[in-house]
Parts: sequence; structure tokens; C-alpha cells
Amino acid sequence: MRGAEQPVLGPVAQGLELRPWRAADAGALVAAAGDPAIRKWNLLTVADLAAAELRVARMGERWRAGTGAVWALAPTAGGDVVGLAGWNDVDLAGGSAEIVYWLLPRARGRGLAVPVVERLTRWAFDDLGLHRLRLCHSVSNEPSCRVAAKAGYTYEGTMRGALRHEDGRHDQHLHAVVRGDVWGRAHRVAAVAEAARPGWEASRDPDRLQQWLKDHGCHGAEAVLVTRTLLGCSLAEAGRAFFVAPCRRAERDFQGRFLDALDGGGGGP
Repeated sequence: MRGAEQPVLGPVAQGLELRPWRAADAGALVAAAGDPAIRKWNLLTVADLAAAELRVARMGERWRAGTGAVWALAPTAGGDVVGLAGWNDVDLAGGSAEIVYWLLPRARGRGLAVPVVERLTRWAFDDLGLHRLRLCHSVSNEPSCRVAAKAGYTYEGTMRGALRHEDGRHDQHLHAVVRGDVWGRAHRVAAVAEAARPGWEASRDPDRLQQWLKDHGCHGAEAVLVTRTLLGCSLAEAGRAFFVAPCRRAERDFQGRFLDALDGGGGGP
């Protein structure tokens, strides 16, 4: 954003990742604009492929301008787009943004919305450095209300007549999460554990699990908590699995130096 390439975020869940939109994805936008369920809750007007390609180009422009960050939800191994998710109304100076998402019919009923929202929330806090994130929806859109609650967004109130749909204006529920909320660690651990689960279940190798966690930026206490979640073990056992992994040598050595310094009466390594 503003000079940086838009990253690929994944895997998110069930073999899917969030990647930048491409001109070749235009057909998915046309399909979404023609889907009754998406039209019911989103003002998405895309007349044809040319209009869809223009919309994709504008997504790139908004990323470069630092005002929007929108991804396509698609298989990690390649394939057709099954959804859209990202941030509108990005205010880098003010530290806020509003999340948007929709899923095409073949992606619904699979529990994808919550991990997508959680992954984007982690990115907005950890990578973009935002402070307050909003999730808004029509008061009639009960599934989105459930997604917000499961993803850790607190209901803050109702904004009257705030949202326009095909059938007129709707009252809107406002949910939000703020940096430092309880959301932080618990939801990060749950989201990382879900992303790591397929690889863990395929190998059942604690050392490979630690390497995956390290490669995905999960370290220290949070890596231990993810390990406990996946292995179904005690915190002490998860800690041992963490420290004996070859890839965790630096953390293990740091702990050893720290304890040696304490034993010697020093203040730290």
C-alpha cells in the first residue's frame, strides 16, 4: 500500500487464500452482480466484463492510493474466485477501515466468512497498523451479525437509515474491534491454528509444525498456544515441543542465556 505490493494472505481456510484481483477474474464480479443473495445486501452493479475489468483496475488504484485493500478469495493451487473480502474507507492517518465481503454460492455454508474476517483483521492490525476496524450490515442481515460476533467484533449500536439497498434504506448494525481488545491473542491463535491444521493433520510432525509456524511469523508464546491447540496437550508439553524443534534454536538459546544471567545475578542476556 503506497509503494508496497499487495500481498497474498494465506492459506486462510479449506485450501483457499486471499490474493489480489486480476483482470482474468472479471467473470466472478459479473457473476456476483447477478447473484440475488449478493445483490440483496450489496450495491454491486457490474453490467458486463468490460465494467468488471474496470472495477478490478480501480481496486489496484485504491491500493496504491492507500484508500482500499480488496482481495479475491480463491484456491491456493489456482482456480476460480469464490469470493471477495477486504477493507474500504481505509484511513491510514486516522487508523480505521471498514471490512467488506461476499461469497459466491459454491463457497457458502462452509464456514469461510469468519476465518476470512479474522485473517484480514490480523493483517489490518499487524501489518497496516490500524487502530479501529468496523463491520457494518443491515439489521436484517442476521448471518453477518453472527459472523461479526464469532470474529470478535463488538456490537456498538444501530445507525438509522444508514445503508442503501435495492429495496431502499436500511438501519445498520455497527460492530467494531479496537487494537488491544481481548480479540488480539485469542483470535490470532485460533486463526493460525486453523490455517496450520491441514499440514499438521497430514504430517503429525511437531518439528514440521514449528517450521510452518516460524515461516508464517508465529513465534514465542503464541506459537506455544497454537501448538497446544493442535496437539491437544498441556501447556508444558506444548512448550517442550516448541523448544526442542530445530528451527527454534534461537529462541531456545535466548532462554538459556536469560536464565544463566538470572542465576548469575545479572539483569538479562
